[in-house]
Amino acid sequence: MISTEVIAIISNINGNIFALNDFLNYVNAYPEIKYIINLGNFLGGSGYSVDIFDRITNDHRFVNILGPNEINVINKEVGTENIINELGKKRIDYLETILTIKEIDLFGKKFLLAHSANCQNSIFRSSRLKFFFADEFKETEYGQKHFVYDYILYGCNEVFETSTYIDPNGKNKCEVFISPGDLYMHTINTISFCLIKFNENNEDIIMKKVATETNLIIERLKEKRKYKELYDYCYYNIDGGKGTLLLKSKYDEATFNIYYKEFWNKTMEFLLPDSHFVEFRMVNKKELVDEIKNKMKSFSEDFLNKNDIVITGEINEYIKTVLLYNFLDDRKNFKWTELGLLNQRKELIFSFLKHDGLYQFLKLDEDKMSYIKTQLYKSDRFNYEVYDE
Repeated sequence: MISTEVIAIISNINGNIFALNDFLNYVNAYPEIKYIINLGNFLGGSGYSVDIFDRITNDHRFVNILGPNEINVINKEVGTENIINELGKKRIDYLETILTIKEIDLFGKKFLLAHSANCQNSIFRSSRLKFFFADEFKETEYGQKHFVYDYILYGCNEVFETSTYIDPNGKNKCEVFISPGDLYMHTINTISFCLIKFNENNEDIIMKKVATETNLIIERLKEKRKYKELYDYCYYNIDGGKGTLLLKSKYDEATFNIYYKEFWNKTMEFLLPDSHFVEFRMVNKKELVDEIKNKMKSFSEDFLNKNDIVITGEINEYIKTVLLYNFLDDRKNFKWTELGLLNQRKELIFSFLKHDGLYQFLKLDEDKMSYIKTQLYKSDRFNYEVYDE
């Protein structure tokens, strides 16, 4: 009887504990899977960093490297404060011991594990993993080695493929590049990973997709009002008549031109009757903060870091006037970096991200969806998608 041993390869958990659980449910059903190679970007802003960290560091099957997400946490980059607080010093200290690139030997084969720090669209990497890797790591010893490794496992955002390259010098040597896709995959309610089966004389590479429940992580992100992460995870695009509409401007929205000002006015007029609470994220400057705080009867504030503050409170007539007519600063730039509107039940119904030029309309019924689309049909300045909630 031929013995088969298997390794599983994953990348880009990005804080999605539900996707990780679905993956582990699959893996646990196959005892022949001896190793799980995790190519990094496992932390994310969903609030499950501790669960994920403990899972992948305490399970003896995991071989881990860091991705850009974890490097940002170690470097205390802006936006990682919540993850740092969640993990605590002991876990951060452990995180710093994990390598960003690693060589290992398994089942008589030599592997290199790495994660891309680039965020280019995957279309530029498709079928060119070797050249993409060589270019990114050309200044390192790893990028200058050729046909030393049997497998180069390379975590690349949204890339789900394997490529084989033969040594042109005729030495019967080849190297296989594998990018296992994203474990947190969102747009088709699946997770992606790779299996390599080692038999007596050969290996089989299997690229896997397994169903997952996207809405679980979506609801978590809505609950925490993580607007940027919510857009990154996304929903399944149905372009239907109700649900959530994501709207991306084609041009830089840092400065509003006449059209964007008009669209903003119409958006606020449309949304404010159903909005009871507002959430401003802004640079922590006294004049900006005081304009909001001094006119709110009740509010809460959260200092994300020394530069950014979030103020949440009830909408009154003064706030309505600010949102409708006084949303630009003296330089004609949008005043706040993010804005969220919530209904009476404190459910998010709208968000706007200044630097991404992204509008998000949630919980739209057919009439409201039709109204927004009618406004968009008048312009070529936006791309939009509709998602089921």
